[in-house]
Amino acid sequence: MEEELANARQRINRLMTMVEQGLAEASDPELRVKLSAAQKDRDIAAAGIERVGRRIGPALELDPERIVAFSNYMKDRVRSGEIPFRRAYIRSIIDRIVVSDKQATLTGRREKLRTLLATHDEGGQAVPTGIQEWCTRQDSNL
Repeated sequence: MEEELANARQRINRLMTMVEQGLAEASDPELRVKLSAAQKDRDIAAAGIERVGRRIGPALELDPERIVAFSNYMKDRVRSGEIPFRRAYIRSIIDRIVVSDKQATLTGRREKLRTLLATHDEGGQAVPTGIQEWCTRQDSNL
């Protein structure tokens, strides 16, 4: 969308430059149609970028202290927390585990971890969304 916005702005600038240099008349109907189309494309791209920005939310500012605090908290919770909690958090950030003779490699998406880190509240214990086995009781959650 940003590329489309930049292209539309360039088209508008080129058309305006043509008028300024006398290569085209401002009253030319064809020029007005092209300028109108470029402006419409610019407005659509700008609105799309704004919508995506609202959906994604503001950029996350993660300072080193917050990262260290979250790491220590999660290390403690994963080592000594209840098993359903451990599973839920590990499943929420790990996509794949590959074990070889000498090492184990865990892979996951950074965005998941960034989101957990940004929304981390040491006082609360949130249940990660999208994990169906979070409740171990045999009740209405099954």
